[in-house]
Amino acid sequence: MWQAVLLSGVAGWLMLSAVVLAAPDLAAAAAAGDQSFFWIIRAVTPRWTHGILYTGVGAAQYCCGLACVTAASRLTWAMARDGGLPCARRLGRIGAHKTPSVAIWTVCAVAAAFALFLPYAAIAAVSAVFFYIAYVIPTTCGLLTYGRWPRVGPWHLGRWYPPLAVSSVLGCAGLIVLGMQPPNQIALWVVGATVVGLFAMWFGYFRLPFRDEVTRALRKLAAFRDRHEVVVTPLGGGLTNRNYRLDSDGESYVLRIAGAGAEKLLIDRPRERAAARVAAAAGVAPAVIDHLPDYSVTVTQFLRGRPLAEEHIAQGNALSRVAQTLRAYHDYPDLKEVGPFSPFEAVRYYFRQAKEKNVPLPPDVGRALELLERIEQEVRADAPPCLCHNDLLLGNFIDVGDALMIIDWEYAGLGDRFFDLGNFAAHTQLSEGQEEKLLEYYFGAARPEDLRRLRLMRLVSDLREATWGYLQSAISPLYNPQHYRDYGRRFLDRVLSAPAARELMGGGTS
Repeated sequence: MWQAVLLSGVAGWLMLSAVVLAAPDLAAAAAAGDQSFFWIIRAVTPRWTHGILYTGVGAAQYCCGLACVTAASRLTWAMARDGGLPCARRLGRIGAHKTPSVAIWTVCAVAAAFALFLPYAAIAAVSAVFFYIAYVIPTTCGLLTYGRWPRVGPWHLGRWYPPLAVSSVLGCAGLIVLGMQPPNQIALWVVGATVVGLFAMWFGYFRLPFRDEVTRALRKLAAFRDRHEVVVTPLGGGLTNRNYRLDSDGESYVLRIAGAGAEKLLIDRPRERAAARVAAAAGVAPAVIDHLPDYSVTVTQFLRGRPLAEEHIAQGNALSRVAQTLRAYHDYPDLKEVGPFSPFEAVRYYFRQAKEKNVPLPPDVGRALELLERIEQEVRADAPPCLCHNDLLLGNFIDVGDALMIIDWEYAGLGDRFFDLGNFAAHTQLSEGQEEKLLEYYFGAARPEDLRRLRLMRLVSDLREATWGYLQSAISPLYNPQHYRDYGRRFLDRVLSAPAARELMGGGTS
């Protein structure tokens, strides 16, 4: 994305610079007003080229408009799918050509009406203002929640984010104000009416269904049935579930309403609940306060702290604290009702399901599955299984000051502790030296056989992410299928290019 923005910015700057430098008389060009571009073209190019150039400009404008309609219709469909727009059932329909046809034609009709009732200059001003608003809202939200993000993307600004975000917010605010000045003051009325309308729809109707979902859950939960004042705040960061913060009687909790279809990803709610209770007893997870009998709703203690970030791993004693936290629940003896979870079986299951759903799998998946078989044969051990989290993303670690706590036990179960170690190393992309440090903190020494086992399990972790991504491309409505296929391809490439994989495959097989 950032490369596309950079490339288009440079290309646009070069084009505008070329047009300005080509002007034979800047005063005359300025006097031409909004026709200055065409005046320069007519002044410096042969007459026979004018039609070609204007056609190119028109085609570029058409493609730009088409891209805007595509983005707007996709957003309309996604919001309707989640019940966030009027006439959501109709707007969320998929047509005969497997496209959101109702949303597309609705957006086209709104755009056409917009063009009919406003002059071109006002349309340009309003569109520019809305673009800046769209740009600045995510940046503002990110700035307000900085330090509490559950995870960051592969490309991020690190400590430079806050000052750059402040500059961006202030700059966009200034551009928004400028965009509403005469002769474009009509933009103020259009933007103001739109903002008032959106707030009216949210507070007048749409927030009620979301709140009703929580209200219904609270009425069923014994721990909250008799509480009269509960402040509910939506929490972000979840892709499978809906999460809310509850504040009542001076205490804070997290209400988690499980998403539908989680069983397709091998999420077992009874197993998760049992694992979470064991982890809480071991002192590494928030206490489970209450749950509904069908396990679709769970309330846990709210943790006041900050998620671990990549920069924390390279600083201080973070690896030592992670190792101590893992060891605390790996060695916990009471494992009642916690069922098993095998990452090897998970990979095979995801692969089978993706294949049955006709996901276009790359041919080298077969080689990766052969690698999985070899790893499973090598890492077989007689050691008793222990409680494993199996999804040790940095965002699942919460630093509460005197301890590291772990949340999101959806994939937890009895298994091999080395998968947890390898899973953490894979998600955090530990270097060889950091892998050794992790084992030293965990076992007291980094023995070669333990280091090899960790690295093999790291491959299994990445292979699970790859097959999970391919399966998600067939069942998840959150992103388009290609997004998940690209996710799976990235992890598959990481597996097959790893030195441990090449060594185990003996130069590779077909």
